[in-house]
Amino acid sequence: MSRNSKTTTVKPQLEQLEERSLPSFLINGLFTAQGPTNVQNLATPLNNMVKDMQSAQTDLNAQFAILNNPANKPGGATPLGFNQAEQVAGKMIADWQRIVTDNAAITAVSNADQAFIRQAAIAEFGEGDQTDAVIVFLTPLFKLNTFTALTTPVTQANTIATDPTLLSIVGMNLNSVNTFVDSTAPITSVTVVPTF
Repeated sequence: MSRNSKTTTVKPQLEQLEERSLPSFLINGLFTAQGPTNVQNLATPLNNMVKDMQSAQTDLNAQFAILNNPANKPGGATPLGFNQAEQVAGKMIADWQRIVTDNAAITAVSNADQAFIRQAAIAEFGEGDQTDAVIVFLTPLFKLNTFTALTTPVTQANTIATDPTLLSIVGMNLNSVNTFVDSTAPITSVTVVPTF
């Protein structure tokens, strides 16, 4: 027995969607002194690391003053003992390690963020949206630096890490400053500059 049933099928047609042009990543806040808002957001961790470097610099100088002049020691004018001198020297080493680590991290993160933004702008340009590429590559001609928020922390970090007073302290033999410090090695020789 044969049946003749007629079935009809309908293929749905996809709806035509309007173009989805997204706003520029960099346009918001471009003409402010701080630069684009999204770039400022990327710079927040860098600025926090600079503050940490400043704190470490202040503490290292304070610890050196204690080591160099026992009268500055909290609680009186008694000379530092072996344990106290070693603790102060250890704090100085830790402070310098914070400074060199933060400096390297700031440089690495800033470079990575800038490379990311440049590559995103190039990719958007390839897709037909040239706004970010114009902002990244042409605004420096008009003295508008898109990356100011990312490069300023690098400059600040390098200023701290190359401070002559600080370099003098971390390059000296602390045993010559206070004989209770056991090590004759300068701080720079017992810290490691990280490579990212």
